[in-house]
Amino acid sequence: MNPHTHATRYFVDPGLLRSLKFAGATTLKRIEPHRLTALVLEDQQCYPGSAISDIHKRVGGEIHPKQVTRSLEELVERG
Repeated sequence: MNPHTHATRYFVDPGLLRSLKFAGATTLKRIEPHRLTALVLEDQQCYPGSAISDIHKRVGGEIHPKQVTRSLEELVERG
């Protein structure tokens, strides 16, 4: 293993977890930035004019607030 790289991450199909009746908790802590931006955009389409704190609660409280702010700023830049 190269000491300068991050650990390997594995992603599991949500359908597989449902079919196995997985009872463990899942998290959005490591959500990819483009996916978070898509969630923020969808939230804004449903709840226009919301405060960042409200968006943060709806898309996932476990996500760092700065990530949500960055995603919102990116959407504003794109128009």
